[in-house]
Amino acid sequence: MRDIDVLIIGAGPVGLHMGVCLAKLGISFAIYDKKSGPTTSSNAVGVNPRTLEIWQSLGFIDEALKRGIKVYGTALHSDGKILNRVKFDVLKSDFKFMLSLPQAHTEQLLLEQLQKSGHNVNWNSELTELSQDENEVNANFTTTSGTTNIKAKWIIGCDGYRSAVRDLSGMSRVCHDLSLHFLMVDAEVKGAVPMDTVNLIFHKNGLIFTIPMLNNVRVVAEISSDEKYKTLKTCEPETFRDIIKERYPDITIGRIDWSSAFYIHECLAANYRDRRVFLAGDAAHTHSPMGGQGMNTGLQDTWNLAWKLAMVIKNEAHEKLLDSYSLERRAVGHDVLERSGELTTAATADNFIFKHIRNLAIKHIMGLDFVRSKMANGIAQTDICYANSPLVDHKQVIKHKKLKCPEYQNGWTVLTNVECANDIFPKFTIVKSIDEKFGHKAKFCLIRPDGYTAIYAKEAFEIQQYFLKNHILT
Repeated sequence: MRDIDVLIIGAGPVGLHMGVCLAKLGISFAIYDKKSGPTTSSNAVGVNPRTLEIWQSLGFIDEALKRGIKVYGTALHSDGKILNRVKFDVLKSDFKFMLSLPQAHTEQLLLEQLQKSGHNVNWNSELTELSQDENEVNANFTTTSGTTNIKAKWIIGCDGYRSAVRDLSGMSRVCHDLSLHFLMVDAEVKGAVPMDTVNLIFHKNGLIFTIPMLNNVRVVAEISSDEKYKTLKTCEPETFRDIIKERYPDITIGRIDWSSAFYIHECLAANYRDRRVFLAGDAAHTHSPMGGQGMNTGLQDTWNLAWKLAMVIKNEAHEKLLDSYSLERRAVGHDVLERSGELTTAATADNFIFKHIRNLAIKHIMGLDFVRSKMANGIAQTDICYANSPLVDHKQVIKHKKLKCPEYQNGWTVLTNVECANDIFPKFTIVKSIDEKFGHKAKFCLIRPDGYTAIYAKEAFEIQQYFLKNHILT
């Protein structure tokens, strides 16, 4: 038996990231996973700008950039012609690109960060029983050497689509399966395949998209309505080469390093919290890979939860603060599910009239700056502002157009020109400047520990009221 603050179940990207965040905050934790070791395949590939901002705060952005390649936009093709390009230069971030970094490499990077802080994963440990009371959670594991019991103050299910934490705790979710079937390979590709953009190729027999990687290319083919291939259950190399040759003859598939076949599940948990149990990542939300938001949404779940848990564990906030985790992140999960589902439906449409309208819209409407900006920032998740949260004065934030300040992601920060601010807020980081574009007589701008703008205030007592209302002790 071992008593800790936080028990993390699952050592995929989300669970490992949760550990890295808690280690930075000085919170004791342990990670358990039923697998025998790290993942060797790579379902997720893209790391978006918002996640890169977080990694910059966590201190390993340079190492991440060394291991991946930068992707600067998306190109959409039909009938051998480019319909349009969506460049990432409009992103509301210093990182105006997506980092192509295979999931296995992401996990290795996160494992290294954990090891630097003196932590490792407990592999070959399957969660079999879970209970909780008002003080702790009690978890039993089956391991290679028998059974283990762990008690912790909190438990976080980062254990994927088939989450044991979710099921054992009785937390519910609503699921819907799309009638879409895909084949996928990581391969050597020759020919007309740009290595700085994601490419979507619309074809009458099904969508193809390519994602450049450091040593090869991810190629995905949709076969749902292809009469010749729609019944395939596995991705055979020669068959996949035939599909690509038929639909996209400008490229040739060479050596194949990895292949898979998959369907799309859309699921969303009813709540991300049940007292001392939390869900994050695929355990809480599962959706289409279109837009590359799945893993990123999970990583950002942990960024949101970690600082709130740390404040409660350190007696700096009441447990009621933790209710904001599900409130904020479930809304994001819902939006991602809707956005990725809409993108998937549009990209895989097989109705001739709808496809014609789609292509016209891509060619003529997506070129408009505001449309391009909205689409790019939505996919990059740089437009999140937690509009439904008591921790954000959304009306003010939208008015001032400063959703986040990723340069201030280490504790509470107050931006102000008020000379005595250090005396008023002795526990906070005070930045003696407030951008003129904040305007409207605001003397203070409060930034949350995760970098999101909380409120603007004319007087200091408004910030003190904010903390009181949100159960935070100052």
